[in-house]
Amino acid sequence: MPKKTELTAVQAKVLDYVKTFQAKRGFPPTRVEISTYFKWKSKNASQEALRAIERKGWIKMWPETPRGISVL
Repeated sequence: MPKKTELTAVQAKVLDYVKTFQAKRGFPPTRVEISTYFKWKSKNASQEALRAIERKGWIKMWPETPRGISVL
């Protein structure tokens, strides 16, 4: 597992949203739900944010599933 490194402000907000969503619903949000919440026009924006958060060691993504995000 990579060492956790500091997140940008936007990345921290995305991670917080993922944690809160999962705590309330019992499963993580989809990329579309993240993009909708942050009013991003493309789900690509959420995918890029999630990839950066994964590279920094905070989450593990499972690309083969729509809700494939595990908080570490």
